[in-house]
Amino acid sequence: MGSKMTKTFITELDEGMAVESTFLCSHKSLLKDKNGKPYLNVQLLDRTGLVEARVWDRAPQISQHFNKLDYVAIKGNVVAFQGHLQVNIRDIRSVGADQVLIEDFLPHTQKNIEEMYGQLLELCGQEFKNPHVKKLVLSILEDPEYAPKFKRAPAAKSNHHAWIGGLLEHILQLCQVGRDVLKHYPDVQPDLVLAGLILHDFGKIEELSADRTFDYTDRGQLVGHLIISVEILLKKSAQIPDFPPKILQHLEHILLSHHGLLEYGSPKLPMTLEALMVHHLDNMDSKLQGFLDTLSRETDGDTAWSASGFVFKRPLYKKVWEDMGDEAPRPKPVAKPERKPQVPQAKKSNPQPKNPPRGPLKTSLGDLLTEQLKVKKGQEG
Repeated sequence: MGSKMTKTFITELDEGMAVESTFLCSHKSLLKDKNGKPYLNVQLLDRTGLVEARVWDRAPQISQHFNKLDYVAIKGNVVAFQGHLQVNIRDIRSVGADQVLIEDFLPHTQKNIEEMYGQLLELCGQEFKNPHVKKLVLSILEDPEYAPKFKRAPAAKSNHHAWIGGLLEHILQLCQVGRDVLKHYPDVQPDLVLAGLILHDFGKIEELSADRTFDYTDRGQLVGHLIISVEILLKKSAQIPDFPPKILQHLEHILLSHHGLLEYGSPKLPMTLEALMVHHLDNMDSKLQGFLDTLSRETDGDTAWSASGFVFKRPLYKKVWEDMGDEAPRPKPVAKPERKPQVPQAKKSNPQPKNPPRGPLKTSLGDLLTEQLKVKKGQEG
């Protein structure tokens, strides 16, 4: 096995820096500039973000040295272009997986996956009162085919919880919040809401791939997670003797309507209290996390407004806690017990960036428009 190559993370890049590091090539295209000279448009990715790169000299020859989704070693310089950092590459070549740490190239939840999975199973055991619903949900969560995929899956390609373990983290938090909200609405059936929160995005275990990068599978593009979730629901409920058809009907409706609007991909609008609550809880959690993810990508901590935020189509304000003054200090996060980190730490000679953002960092205009269209279609709700 070859020795691991030196790694500089994308969040460590700065204008004027000479960079020699390894990345994942998530996009590659040979284009021509306005004078007809060929150049390479490349996107480089690691667990902290995404950065645009260009090869201006000998582009056709250098293009033969690597392919899309290869791990690549690059030499180049960081420049500023239209308000974003960009890498001008002098040399780029494919390297083997044995020369990199795979964990460096996909963002990962900061929480313990097995602990979250255990908490979700415990919540199911405590909260569900209807034996049919309880058996159905646990049969899905504990299915030996589904469980490993569920623990690893992101909740979206880029918009929110876009990291390994993101789907589990999203669903557990939804259930915890939903459990508290349900106390204030005694007319809402809690088993249907909690089951809907757990199952509404479950089809993303097949819609999204999490190999070298997060992307849609062919089945994800052609069918989508709403229908895949319903297929899983129907398959597993059919294995439970005498499963009540009315309960199944309500769960189907919740899954099919949880995006809330027809233009966001839901074939039906929410028509029950339970479906409406699932939609709004899901929308709240995904939007709040998307807001936090947007701010985490900001490299200039002095400005009050975000420079990005294409999901929200508006700049986002970052300084609310500072505006509240010393009388309202930001609360400290709850202390967590020490545990072995899920992602191996870098060597001391190559420290990882402090608090790296977990989603993509810098995108091209084309990516922004593509992702915006996907949001409109409700593919990542």
